[in-house]
Amino acid sequence: MIFYKFFFLAILCTVFIFSGCQPEKEGSFRFSKYMKKEQPVAILKVLENDFLSVKIYSNSYTEIKDLVNNKKWETWSVALQDMSEVEVGEVWLRTGRSLTHQYPGHFYGKMEGNNIRFTLIGRQGLIIGTFLCNIYLEDSWLVFKILEVDESIPSLVYPPPVKSDDIIIPRGVGEIIRSGYDPSNQTTVDAAMYGAMYPRTIYPFYTRLNMRFIGGLKDDAGWIGIFDEGFEDMCGFFANATATPMCIQSLGKWRHPYTYRMKFIQGDYVDLAKVYRQWIMNQGQFVSLEDKIRAKPYLKSLLGGRAFWINLAFPWRRKTTAEDFLLRGDYPYDDGKPLEIRFTYEELEERIEYLKELGLKKGLIKIGGWINGGYDNSHQDIWPPEPSLGTLNELKMLLASEPPVLFALHDNNQDMYAHTPSFPKGVNRNADGNLLTGGVWRGGQAYILNSRYSLKYARRNWEQIKTLEPKAMFVDIITAMQLYQSFEPGDELTKHDDWIAKTELMQFYKDQGAIFGSEEAADFGISYVDWFENRHKRVQSTSIPLWPLVFHDAAFCTRYGGVSGDDGYPGWLEDMLWGYLPHFFVSPDWDQEVLFQSIDHVDQWHEKIGTAEMTDHDFLDADFAVEKTSFSSGDAIICNFSDQPFLYQGKVIEAGDYLIVE
Repeated sequence: MIFYKFFFLAILCTVFIFSGCQPEKEGSFRFSKYMKKEQPVAILKVLENDFLSVKIYSNSYTEIKDLVNNKKWETWSVALQDMSEVEVGEVWLRTGRSLTHQYPGHFYGKMEGNNIRFTLIGRQGLIIGTFLCNIYLEDSWLVFKILEVDESIPSLVYPPPVKSDDIIIPRGVGEIIRSGYDPSNQTTVDAAMYGAMYPRTIYPFYTRLNMRFIGGLKDDAGWIGIFDEGFEDMCGFFANATATPMCIQSLGKWRHPYTYRMKFIQGDYVDLAKVYRQWIMNQGQFVSLEDKIRAKPYLKSLLGGRAFWINLAFPWRRKTTAEDFLLRGDYPYDDGKPLEIRFTYEELEERIEYLKELGLKKGLIKIGGWINGGYDNSHQDIWPPEPSLGTLNELKMLLASEPPVLFALHDNNQDMYAHTPSFPKGVNRNADGNLLTGGVWRGGQAYILNSRYSLKYARRNWEQIKTLEPKAMFVDIITAMQLYQSFEPGDELTKHDDWIAKTELMQFYKDQGAIFGSEEAADFGISYVDWFENRHKRVQSTSIPLWPLVFHDAAFCTRYGGVSGDDGYPGWLEDMLWGYLPHFFVSPDWDQEVLFQSIDHVDQWHEKIGTAEMTDHDFLDADFAVEKTSFSSGDAIICNFSDQPFLYQGKVIEAGDYLIVE
């Protein structure tokens, strides 16, 4: 009996030795490593130059002194961590995170040469793993470079967030998250606490974040954090008015360094935007509209012009789509019917003549639904153009229109449909080998292409498209979607590869001589894209014009149907504030003639400032309802979004109206 007891103990000890683990708590159900006790906090590293003085503590708490502006900053010593890899092969990353999927991550650091090896610690002192980080100064920048991460850490939020009053997010036109947290204004303290705890969000590039930075403000100072090396596998993580980077794995592994650089300034979000603008310029990634117009004079048709999206034909929804998604009632599907034709080429020409009679002087008409089978039906096998719309020669004659009214062809090199002959060649594969699914559109279930194949299909199709001699091409979703990866054996794609392939795709279209547009807005497209069509929308007290402060003079912007919005003020008021050109959807039952004939002032304003840098933005009232933007042309505009008149230097600006000042 004694022999068996010793035998059992020997086996148990062997398990402990070979697992490298030790049970720290009685009743533990698994063998895990735990910190035996709380470690003492000490200064690990001190950095100092003419710009910054930085003290980094062993628990990752960091004190930062901006020597130039005599401002002090500090970080938290905790960073909320996700339990998952985060990137799980979804076309749109699940941005909302729950506290049940996360834990407060604590850190314990030790010097390892000039680097710091941090141990990441979870609940109850559980050791998650370690990562190696080099923290250093580079002139006025504080740089965090993560060199290696244990595979036991599925994703990593680091460095901990800087304590700030407000958070700056380059999402949409731009956002400011004002802390304004006062428990005394809540029903109960518990309600205030839980209201602050629950909202946690991950924003990837580029579906959510359209520029590679985050920022914060405190009093009259601010900080900006720029995602540098390895940004493709990074996200912004936001929780309770804090912002910090999240690093995620590439193809299920930690494969490369991650660099995040911070600058501290005197100023506000305008100054942060200008820091980022200068950084982009220093990277050689900024091309001005004036340079683009010199290279392609057709682009001037958008200056003081109007943008249109006119879809010619749609496929009927497929019966399988209705069944797969449990669509009930009189859902319009019929696989045997002809197309839903809205305009033939001849009818489109008549509609454009009608718009000219209403006052259209210059602008860009984007033609969608010209491809085989109609809008979103046949990517990537789009040729020949839908024959029921008219002849090739009729389409070519439309596209031959000279400035100041131009036509653009719509295409899409990211989506692919299962009923097309080329499917599934080039579709991304998830880790389980399954195809990466996209949205469900008129063509049915879409699948997402490896961008290297997007370029191959674009080159193949261009041999036929170029016979139409288009002066402009709009290629959907290149700059709208997040970066993707593919696990296909022998044809793997990292997010870095995807980013490179997308830039090569844009360069290809630029090289063909046509002016070039894409969806939403993203900083990596700024060297290539002449105009962006986006969904920027003003939200009172939250929206700030980060995008135009950085890139207004680098690409024209227009908002889908924004000119016809009605939020208690005319939609075109937002266009004027941001210096965007108005956009219309035109269908056979279009009835916006009165609006169309009433906005010449929007065109005239855009003609003045459309290629100028936006130099400043201000809120002029306590309710954030009256805003002013200024431009390098010397012009400025004040827009009153409130329901009350506003007095400015002796002049009354009526509700829903504007005043141009010089």
